Amino acid sequence: MRRIAVMGMSNETMLASPGHIDLSTSLFWRGEEIFGEELFLMRGVLQRLREEPDVEIVPIMLVRCRATPVFSRAQFDEVKGEILERLAAAGPLDGVVAANHGAMEVEDGESTADTELMTDVRRIVGTDVPITVGLDLHGHVTPGYLNQVDGFAVYRTAPHRDDGETGYRAADHLMRIMAGAKPRHAAVHIPLFLPGETAMTIYPPADELYAMLSDYDAMDGVVEANLFIGFAWNDLPWAGMHALVTTDGDVDLARKLAQDIAAKVWARRSEFGLQMPSYEVEEGLRKAMEMQPPVLLSDSGDNVTAGAFGDLTLVLQQALDMPELEDIVIVNIVAPGLVDQARQAGAGAMIEVDIGAEHLSRPATHRKTEAEVLATGAELNPPGVFRGSSAPWAVLKIGHVTASFHHSRLSINSPQLLEAMGIDSAAHRLYVYKVGYLHPKLEDLGFGHVLLLSDGTSNLDLTKLDYHRIVRPAYPFDPDMTWSPEQGLYDDGRG
Repeated sequence: MRRIAVMGMSNETMLASPGHIDLSTSLFWRGEEIFGEELFLMRGVLQRLREEPDVEIVPIMLVRCRATPVFSRAQFDEVKGEILERLAAAGPLDGVVAANHGAMEVEDGESTADTELMTDVRRIVGTDVPITVGLDLHGHVTPGYLNQVDGFAVYRTAPHRDDGETGYRAADHLMRIMAGAKPRHAAVHIPLFLPGETAMTIYPPADELYAMLSDYDAMDGVVEANLFIGFAWNDLPWAGMHALVTTDGDVDLARKLAQDIAAKVWARRSEFGLQMPSYEVEEGLRKAMEMQPPVLLSDSGDNVTAGAFGDLTLVLQQALDMPELEDIVIVNIVAPGLVDQARQAGAGAMIEVDIGAEHLSRPATHRKTEAEVLATGAELNPPGVFRGSSAPWAVLKIGHVTASFHHSRLSINSPQLLEAMGIDSAAHRLYVYKVGYLHPKLEDLGFGHVLLLSDGTSNLDLTKLDYHRIVRPAYPFDPDMTWSPEQGLYDDGRG
């Protein structure tokens, strides 16, 4: 019986988001809890491993933090330490499959936190035990990561709809290695910085670039070819895009093909851009009013699903200045003081509120006004929603605007969360979510969509943000730069 450990630590870090991660909002599955529900990426891993009659699945621990501010060193060591303790206690292992992300960072880290985690996993299990991982295409792969991990499977869709297939491939790569395959990896770091909204795989050129990866997969000797968009908002030396190729032992072929993919991406760098309706905030609100309702709008600069804090009221304040909007709902604003005030007053009360006083990621923009408390609650965890929040919330009516405020960060990217707060998710004219591109549960509603080019830590115009640590020159900051793929080439360093 072959004993395969399954584990993972999935986080997308936004360094510019204030403070540190709030671990109370993260999700933990320990031991056999991993088997209890259909978990992102892990569901595909388990499906593949269960196809093997002689495999014992050894569940270690899975942590899902989603997009957050950075880990402090103490926080990261605490969570990583528990994973490693459980891994060491699991006994002899024949393989490890991890469901990670690739853009996890720890404060003052010398490499990605994903690299550090997998380096320590390697130290625990030893050099002879194969390790494979499933990753998000918004992550990164460093030279150290290539050196520690034997197999990679990466999403090929954004919005992400292929987590199950990706997890399946990660486990399948492990099975191949355990059958005798000896893979080699090579990658190219591409100095191209793209917010995910400009590189959605349903639009060109990303759709065509990702479609071509299957052509590389079909080549003799290739295990898997991958392309990372990366996490462009982080000011770090390893930020940017990456092309990654794994072969059946031929590192020269891996180098050649990784450079070929990188060259094709670089040749189309100027074609990436926003392809959904996108406007500055005031114009976008007006355009949405002209569309068939209901219309979903993205407060892209304060995109909680990219790690922004969710504290900004800039779109709310603009909407308050536009009474012609008539029927607009704005959700997911972090304002713990306001929530406490509303809960103390109770539903039906009229209160005076100071909108914008609790901004953290941008300066406070005070606006005192009256509001009616429509509803309050101690938590937001409706049935059937994978990720809710145990923190208090309040829904207020401020003039013609209905807005939800929350005690701590959470991702509201499904209609069930609105319904749980007493907000009809389809009957209003306009809905503003703190997202960028629409996640599948919102996209599948089939409503109109407008992306607002709002300010915040996830500002989609990267040239408006401060970068000091990235490798320069880089595009779009240095638009006239020249570059060739061999400049970014590295491999797994295995001789």
